[in-house]
Amino acid sequence: MLFTTLLQVSLVSTFPVDSIPLLRDSLRQDVIITAIRSSENAPFTQSILNKKAIESNYHGADLPYVLHESPSIISQSDAGNGFGYSYFRLRGIDFTRINFNINGIPINDPENHGFFSNNFADLASSASSIQIQRGVGTSGNGTAPIAGSVNLSTQDVRDPQFSKLTLGYGSFDSRRITLEHNTGINPSSKFGVYARASLLSSDGFRRNSGSNMKTFFFSGGYFGKKGQLKFNVFGGSSESQLSYYAVSKSVLESDYRTNFNSPRERDAFQQFFYQLQYDYKVSNRINLSAMGYYIQGTAPKFTYDAFNNFPDPLYYEYYNLPDPSGTPFSTSSNFLVNYRLDQANWGAMAIGNYKTSKLNATIGLHANSFKADHFMEVLDADAFPSGYKTGHIAYFNTGFKRELSTFLKLNYVIFDKISLFTDAQIRYTDFSYDYRKQPILVESGSDNLNWLFFNLKVGMNVAVSSKISAYSSFGITSREPARLDMFQGGDYASNQITKNNIPKAETVRNLEIGLKYKNENVNFALNVYAMEFRNEIAATGSLNNFGYYLRQNVDESYRRGFEAEISVRFLKKFTFKNSTNISINKIKSYKQSFLIKDSLGNKTFDIQGNVVSKEETFTNVTPVLTPNFSTYNSISYQPNSIFSFELIGRFVGEMYLDNTQNKDLTTPAYFVSDLKVEVKLEKITKLNSYIRLSVNNIFDTKYYTSGTPSNWINRNTNGIETRFTESNYFVGALRNVMVTAGIKF
Repeated sequence: MLFTTLLQVSLVSTFPVDSIPLLRDSLRQDVIITAIRSSENAPFTQSILNKKAIESNYHGADLPYVLHESPSIISQSDAGNGFGYSYFRLRGIDFTRINFNINGIPINDPENHGFFSNNFADLASSASSIQIQRGVGTSGNGTAPIAGSVNLSTQDVRDPQFSKLTLGYGSFDSRRITLEHNTGINPSSKFGVYARASLLSSDGFRRNSGSNMKTFFFSGGYFGKKGQLKFNVFGGSSESQLSYYAVSKSVLESDYRTNFNSPRERDAFQQFFYQLQYDYKVSNRINLSAMGYYIQGTAPKFTYDAFNNFPDPLYYEYYNLPDPSGTPFSTSSNFLVNYRLDQANWGAMAIGNYKTSKLNATIGLHANSFKADHFMEVLDADAFPSGYKTGHIAYFNTGFKRELSTFLKLNYVIFDKISLFTDAQIRYTDFSYDYRKQPILVESGSDNLNWLFFNLKVGMNVAVSSKISAYSSFGITSREPARLDMFQGGDYASNQITKNNIPKAETVRNLEIGLKYKNENVNFALNVYAMEFRNEIAATGSLNNFGYYLRQNVDESYRRGFEAEISVRFLKKFTFKNSTNISINKIKSYKQSFLIKDSLGNKTFDIQGNVVSKEETFTNVTPVLTPNFSTYNSISYQPNSIFSFELIGRFVGEMYLDNTQNKDLTTPAYFVSDLKVEVKLEKITKLNSYIRLSVNNIFDTKYYTSGTPSNWINRNTNGIETRFTESNYFVGALRNVMVTAGIKF
């Protein structure tokens, strides 16, 4: 799969450092994080996971499973248990349209906009806080936040010195080893270091869905009175057995752990991230920051079975193989191929902040240049011509992506209670494509494509009292199509790419209105939202050969809903949490093409050799994998300083697998419960130590997290047509256990 894989270490922080005398006169906050994140009184819908919440949610599974206590977030994984390829959707919108950054650095793949969490294995161990903005939020860098953004801050080297060892073991032979060390700041040298090394592995819940991840995380920095120089480098490798095919309900009823990917289908990826940042405090009002970063990623292998439907001998031409001499074949051949990827990503940004008692102004500039080689090797096949050699290159192409953006954010306080906010961003991006080798049957070429967007947000926050605040905001954001959208799900251009034949850029107009209340025992946030789309690049429900959802433009669509996030502490020892989404989500008009197959289930072709299909139009349909109701509830009990217990229940309503509103193509609603038990061992070990037991899906419920449709028209020899529909699902793991032990000294 395509990655912009970063595994970031950081020295940045959003916490006060008054307790460290050396730093009293230095920068209190990282300027870049402050610029990208929405402040607490900004008029946007947001949730914060602090260090304690992150540690409570995390047991080794990928980041989406840390986030899913926040409203409107639904997580899933290919393997079923959260190890390996895991994803999340926000308000029903997938991860390619959610901006993800670590310490202000954009980490979505510039070409395909995705964030791949298995490239960040064990990043949660180094996370100090995570902010989830829902809706268009504030301006960031990289992929435009159509659904929202996730802003993660990592361990601050300025924290007191510590060493920590964390070990975990659980179901499906899941293992975790994490070793961390933080030096704190040396008073004489003003230098400090934080480092982490991690090993994680799991066999996965589904058959042949194992993963093995090795990552490291290093940061060092010099902290003077007015300036800070920070260097971060992190990276690692991941190896996974592929499990991205959904399985039909009839098969799952007999074997719930079925994986249609073969054992020989697997991948390996490596990525490394480098960051150099300098912050300077000009005065009590002015802070400046500059940063450069470089990301290098490679895919040594992505091996999968390519089932070719071309009649022989055309498949030889398609894969640039020489024709077999004198030996015609009556059936098409299946290939074992190796998809390869080499990426290089350079970027730089500069931020300036001016702050008085009334005005907070931030200006930012970001530039990025990205290059990715995509190529495929043919490894094996049912039949090959003479002279074939393993590693034959079927195609080789290169994508180039550049971005230049600038933003200005202003927050002004009037009457000491009302904050007025505006955020304007100009963003330019372009894409070009070149190839050394293409399939012979494919005509290809590329114009240099470019887009210029003006994104605007305005809002107001009112502090009604010390405990109550209300806000309202309106924003407009646009985003260009991803490479896979332009290539219609393929990894090479199958026709001339011009602005006339690629998906249009999508635009969302987003209104957010919210109310917040907070006291010692009660904390709640309520909001309503309306997201009105034009030319939304919406998922169709089908997957391409790499497991990505195919997408196409729809003229008009919307997502409108209500969200609640509540935390109540009662009887001193109990805490209740709830996050809920209730929404109405529609695509006003959707065109679906259905394949016409013969009585044997084969595609049919017209006299010109084109695949025969029939197009139908559907109106006011619910978008793919967007439930109208979802909720997360937990109740925790802490009887004393040693023991704590938490019971969690997650409910997700019915979801459609395509955009035809067909009740036969849905995931049933599901409810899953988890249990967490933690024992603190300080009194026994005399050190900060604990043992945590996580029992996931305690009632052993079978449930489906997402899926894909089978939906076509059968035409018999008499020309009579009948509709065939079948739901194919990705499953959640049955009851499973993870035991984690940590010691900090």
